[in-house]
Amino acid sequence: MVTRSLGNWTAPSGNRCDATLTVDRAGDSVGISFSWTSPPSPEDRDFHYEALTEAMEAAAKALLQRRVAFEACFDMWAAGIVVPAAEAEAAFRKSATAGGPA
Repeated sequence: MVTRSLGNWTAPSGNRCDATLTVDRAGDSVGISFSWTSPPSPEDRDFHYEALTEAMEAAAKALLQRRVAFEACFDMWAAGIVVPAAEAEAAFRKSATAGGPA
């Protein structure tokens, strides 16, 4: 799991809210969670919707950055510039068992 802070907000009551983005390694599951310094009051819960909008915008930006990075890696892989670690390791083991350089 990859986690990233999306920001923090202070409700009119003074209660602080932190938002975190969580993405599983495959990118199949994405979540935004909120934590509060103290249990949120009804006023804080109303404020939560304002923070939620900003957190969702920050999450979209973070996910776009992640996509751009992954696309760059896949482009380099397709061009033969990089090789995934598992493939490189398997090729190294195969060459070592075949009497090649160890």
